Amino acid sequence: GYCPAGYYCPAGTLEPIPCPKGRYTQYTGRYRLSDCSYCPAGYYCPIAGVTTYATYRCPVGFYCPTGTVLPTLAQSCGPGYKCPLGSGAAVVCPSGTYQDGPLEGNCKRCPRGFYCVQGSTSFAECPEGYYCPYRSSTQGTRSANEYPCPAGTYNPKKRAFSSEQCIPVTPGLWQSSTHATSENVNNHCNAGYYCDGGASNANYRSCPSGSYCPAGSDYHIYCPPGKYCYGSRNTNYD
Repeated sequence: GYCPAGYYCPAGTLEPIPCPKGRYTQYTGRYRLSDCSYCPAGYYCPIAGVTTYATYRCPVGFYCPTGTVLPTLAQSCGPGYKCPLGSGAAVVCPSGTYQDGPLEGNCKRCPRGFYCVQGSTSFAECPEGYYCPYRSSTQGTRSANEYPCPAGTYNPKKRAFSSEQCIPVTPGLWQSSTHATSENVNNHCNAGYYCDGGASNANYRSCPSGSYCPAGSDYHIYCPPGKYCYGSRNTNYD
């Protein structure tokens, strides 16, 4: 009769020969060893004579390349990687996640106030001048400089996790650069303009008509009675 599935029968064979471990065939009538296909990546074939690999999915924490007989510690996921069920190769933890243990099927979300680059086995402190929030339910901040405090603000502390922790610069001053760690007390608002807190440039708000604004103004000053301030951007009154 026909050589059964899971076996091959060369010419003159008295007994069917089982496909060796790590291989399988679902077809009958095979007659060469090469007719036994290698178990595909993500599966393993632990016994001789396998007819289907579908029931032998690579377990969580391990990866099974093509032709795997049994997953071993040599094929286990280490820190910085994940191996979900049916993995054909170890998967590096993406940026914003980390994995500090072995034999894991998933990566952990990077905590707020920290960042995790690709393949992280731990998490690093968010530096001054930046903040490090959650990006999603599965991912945290991906790099140290992903979220800079915007112009007009500064942050002198590590481990910030919200833009609300970026401090607006003092009224009367301005800050044009992002990721500032302190405010420059010499950055006074230009005369003819005012900076009412969180200013990102020296000409932040034009002094309106009827008012005047000396250098370093935190708000426009109304012209006093008996004086006039014609037009906008006045630096004094007449």
